[in-house]
Amino acid sequence: MALFKRLTFKRLSAVAFSVLLATFASAAMAVPVRCDDSLKDSFKPDAQTRVTQVAAFRKGEDLASVLEPGKAAEDLCMVRLLVGPANPGPADAPSTSPGIGVEIWLPSAANWNSRVLVLGGGGYAARLGPQAPPSRAAGEKGYVSAITDAGHAPFIGRAFDMARYQDASFLFAPDGRVDPFQWAGFGHRGIHEAAVKGKALAKFYYGSPAKSSYYEGASNGGRQGYVAAQTYPEDFDGIVAGAPAINWAQFLVSDIYPQTVMLRDLGRPLTPDQLNLVTSASIKACDSTVNGEHDGYITDLAACRYDPVRDSAVLCVADGGSNPTPACVTRREAAVVNKIWYGFTSDGSAPDPVIDNGYGVKLAPKQLWFGLPRGVNLPEMVVGSKDGKAMPAGIAQAAVAVALQDTRFAPPFVRNAAGNGQDRWQELTYADLSRAIAEGIALERKFGPFYGDDPDLSAFKARGGKLLTLHGVKDQIIPVAGTRHYYARATEAMGGLDAVRSFYRYYEVPGRDHGILVVGWTEGTAPPATLMSDMSMPTSMLDIMVDWVENGRTPGPIVSASLDGTKTRPLCPYPSRVVYTGGDKGRAESYACR
Repeated sequence: MALFKRLTFKRLSAVAFSVLLATFASAAMAVPVRCDDSLKDSFKPDAQTRVTQVAAFRKGEDLASVLEPGKAAEDLCMVRLLVGPANPGPADAPSTSPGIGVEIWLPSAANWNSRVLVLGGGGYAARLGPQAPPSRAAGEKGYVSAITDAGHAPFIGRAFDMARYQDASFLFAPDGRVDPFQWAGFGHRGIHEAAVKGKALAKFYYGSPAKSSYYEGASNGGRQGYVAAQTYPEDFDGIVAGAPAINWAQFLVSDIYPQTVMLRDLGRPLTPDQLNLVTSASIKACDSTVNGEHDGYITDLAACRYDPVRDSAVLCVADGGSNPTPACVTRREAAVVNKIWYGFTSDGSAPDPVIDNGYGVKLAPKQLWFGLPRGVNLPEMVVGSKDGKAMPAGIAQAAVAVALQDTRFAPPFVRNAAGNGQDRWQELTYADLSRAIAEGIALERKFGPFYGDDPDLSAFKARGGKLLTLHGVKDQIIPVAGTRHYYARATEAMGGLDAVRSFYRYYEVPGRDHGILVVGWTEGTAPPATLMSDMSMPTSMLDIMVDWVENGRTPGPIVSASLDGTKTRPLCPYPSRVVYTGGDKGRAESYACR
C-alpha cells in the first residue's frame, strides 16, 4: 500500500493504474482461505447464512468426530452452514427449525476437480446417509460435495438414524396441519440451497468458480433431482436421478392399496409363501428366454398377462387347482393378487389381465395409479402384521396422513401436539384413499413444488441441462410404470421423442429392485447385501453424466452386470429395447438396442 501513497494519478496512465490494481487484486486472491473458524467471519454469502462449524482433516484421519464414516481419502475441509429463516414454534415440535442445514466437503485445491456435486436423500430423509458419504465424493473423486437436512434434524451434525426415513413428523405443524416451511424445505428448497451455497463456498475457498455442477440421488433423491430440473433449472448442469419418487402424491398413497385390497376383500393379508408362489409363477410365465435359457426376471412387462386365477399350478385343490401345499391360493385370493398387480382403482376393481394388465404409459379410466408389476417381490409389500392384519411401510402411512392432514392415520412414531399417529389407516376405504390422492395433489398447488411430476423441462433444456434416469424393473416400492408415464408426458410436452432424448435419457434395469442404483463412487463395488438385487451397474452413472455435459458424448447403451460380474448385458435408452443378435448370451456384445 506504500506504493499507492507514493504514486499519484497524474504519474500513472489509466492503463498502468489498471494493471497495477489487477496485480494487487490477484495477489490478494492468491492468499489461500484457511480451513478453520475464520470462515465463520469471512464467508458470508448472504444475510441469512452463517457458518456453524469448520473441521479440517488430513489424509488418513478418522472422520468419526463429525459423524462421517471411514477415513479421509485426501486432505479435506468440512463446513457446516445454517441457512435462514428459522421456523419458530415450540422447542419440542418436530416442525420447529433454526433453518436449513447444509454440509459441504472441500478437497484440497490440488485435488479439486473444479466441480460441485450435491447428493440427495431417501424416504423422508433429505440425505441418503452412510451409503453415500459426501466425504468420499470429495476425497476420492475431488468434488466439492454437499448435502442438506432440508430444515429438519437429525441429519446434519447428528448421528444418522435410519428410522427417520419413515418419519414425517416434521411435515406437521403443532396443530396437525401441514407446515409450509417444512413442506418447502423438504419439497424443493433444501437441495436448491445446497447447490447455491456449495457453488458460493467453492468460489470463495478456491478463488475461482466451479466449471460445472451436478446432482445425484435415488428414490426421494431421484424426486429431488427432478424437482431441481423443473423448479431451479440453473442449479445443475447434469442430474442423475435413480428410481425417482416422482408422482409422490399418487405412488405413496398407492403403496397402501395392496393392504387395503387384502383387508377389504379377504379380511386378512395373504401369507409370504402365497405371495412368493404367485410371484415365481408370473416370472416363469413371462421372463424372456435366450437360446432356450430363462433369464429369471421379466423384461417386457407390458406383454405379461399372467393370471393366477387361470393357473392350476397355484390354485388350491379345493378350488379346482392342483396345488396341495399351504402356499396355494383360492380363486378369490388369486383375484386379489391381480388387483394388486393392476394398481389402485377408485372402487377396488381390476379388469381381466388378458384385456388390460395395468401396465400402460397412460392410466386407464378407473386407474388412479399403477400397481407393482408381475415379477416384483410381493412379500416385501407385507412388512409385518398386527392383530392378523397387513401392515404397510410407515412412509406410506405417513403420506396418507399428510395428504389428509390427519395424524391419526400415521404410525405411532409420528408425533404431534394435536395427536400422535394411531395406525388408523386400516379404517380407510377405497374412497378415502382416492380422496387422499386428490387432497395430496391440492397441497402442492397450495404450498409449492414437491412431487416432481411437472413434465415441462423446457427451461432446464434451454440452459443446456442434462438428465439421466435409471429405474429397476423389479422396484418393489416405486412402480417403474410411473417413470415411464412421466417420460411419455415429457415427450408430449417437449415436442416429441427426439427433442426429449437430446437432453433426457431414461434406462430401465431388468432384474433390479429398489436397491441403491446410482451412487457413482460406490456402485459396482458394494456387496450384494447392500444392493439387494440381481443386476449391478459397474459403470458410474455420474462419470457418464460428466462425459455428456463436458464432452458432448450422449449416452447410448450402458453395460449392466450380474452381481458376481460373470454376465453382462446392455441397457437401452428408452424406448429402445435390447435384442439378442447371436453369440454368448452372457456377454453384452451379443445384444443390440433397437
